[in-house]
Amino acid sequence: MKNNRDREITKIVCFCVFNDSYILEHLQNENSYLLKLCRDPDSLEHVVNAMHPDIILIDCSGNVPIGAESEKLIDLNDVVRSEDKFCCDEASNSNKIDASEMANASSNKIDVSENRDSYHSKTESSPSIFVPNYLPQHLEHLLIWNIVAKAETEIIFIFDSDPGDAVKSQCFENRCDVIAAPFSFEELKFRIKLHVNQKELKQRVNWQRSNLDRAVEHIEKLKQIIFDTRNAWSRENELLHNSLNQINMMTNDRDILKKELKSARIKFSENIRGINQFLCNMVESQNEYQKGHSKRVSEIAELVASEMRLESKSVRLLKNAAMLHEVGMLLIPSSILSKDKSQLSDYEKNMMLHHPSEGASYLAKCPGFEKIAEVIRHLHENSDGTGYPEGLKKRYIPLLSKILAGADVLDQISIDNPHASVDRLLQILEEDYVGSRLDPSIAIFLEKYLVTLNNQDLKLKEIAVYQLKSGMVIGTGLFTKTGTKLFSAGTTLTEDLIRKLEKYTKEYPVDETIFIKI
Repeated sequence: MKNNRDREITKIVCFCVFNDSYILEHLQNENSYLLKLCRDPDSLEHVVNAMHPDIILIDCSGNVPIGAESEKLIDLNDVVRSEDKFCCDEASNSNKIDASEMANASSNKIDVSENRDSYHSKTESSPSIFVPNYLPQHLEHLLIWNIVAKAETEIIFIFDSDPGDAVKSQCFENRCDVIAAPFSFEELKFRIKLHVNQKELKQRVNWQRSNLDRAVEHIEKLKQIIFDTRNAWSRENELLHNSLNQINMMTNDRDILKKELKSARIKFSENIRGINQFLCNMVESQNEYQKGHSKRVSEIAELVASEMRLESKSVRLLKNAAMLHEVGMLLIPSSILSKDKSQLSDYEKNMMLHHPSEGASYLAKCPGFEKIAEVIRHLHENSDGTGYPEGLKKRYIPLLSKILAGADVLDQISIDNPHASVDRLLQILEEDYVGSRLDPSIAIFLEKYLVTLNNQDLKLKEIAVYQLKSGMVIGTGLFTKTGTKLFSAGTTLTEDLIRKLEKYTKEYPVDETIFIKI
């Protein structure tokens, strides 16, 4: 809101109680006022509502009051010329004004004349004075107080003389200002400015009060929201507390269950090891020729799995399967097991070929042996697809089953040829089993095991094909991925062999890793 000093126009409604208004004539000469003259009492309220003025001037100074009778007026010229005459006719005067009142009236008239001469140059005879004790009734007749009560506008009453305590009290009670002659126009303009500032101050106060009320209302809403949030938080906190208690109880129960589960797993593992050992002992008791076979197969399979960098979990599973891979022998009569392979009938040979799958079927029914049974089941699957029970080929055979089959074959070769040299064992392995019975990728690690086992001082080094040099000795057989044998273990490389190998590798890739003796 702008201050009064920033204002350019002050809107004023001037209601003249009398016909003339010297105040209006003076204010009309000012450019800073927007004036509206109203002489009809009935239209005053309509003018105020339409214009929304800053100030309402009720001008009670003038010649003839509206609705007043002529006998209610006193001519000050007569008072000045014949003061004694007024004193003599005091008894017959209808207003019964005593000498002292007339003297005051005379002095007031002189002051008013002087004041009017200060703001207007009019030379007409002095106007009549409005009788003070008639004024309240006249104002009530104009219904001005109803307008005062409804309007949010500052109101100033202007009188030629003191209107009396009753009129001033009535004005002050209705928040109206009173100006009585003598006064200057500077004082009037100061009063107007003062009341305009007062109105703006009231508007500012009302605006601030409205903002304050809205702020208080907003604060109350926020307080309610905070209260509701606090209640909701309390409920959530209680729920959280209960949930934490339940979690703690569940955690304690879980810890107890974990301990019980750990204890059960330990007992279960001990039981499995006990069953493994029991079954191995039963198998070996039926065939003394195979005594220690399962343990040796387990060691070979573990070495090959470690060289192939399998997970420890897979290595443990492979070792357990190796210990039980002959469990199907328990289903074969001892009379058949005691016979030489050349003495077996076709039916008996078929029983020997299918003993891994039959034994796996029984193991699969025992809890904890399901994965072991799956490894044993494919023990007699051949790399070329001629095996049992499903005739799987190469990559379709499970890896652990291929490793177990290689370990079983290698130990069986050693059993069947107890006095053969390493080179002879390697020759038998490569010529009779690699590519047909065994996967070449497994045979490499089997040969490495066979070479290093019989010569602890001998070490093998892994190199790539492009690193081969003349004079190097092949430590294990070299095969293509299709199972074709390229070099036997112990072959000494020459420049010609290396060039042939490089040329062949472009069309038929070989294993990336080659073991050479160092």
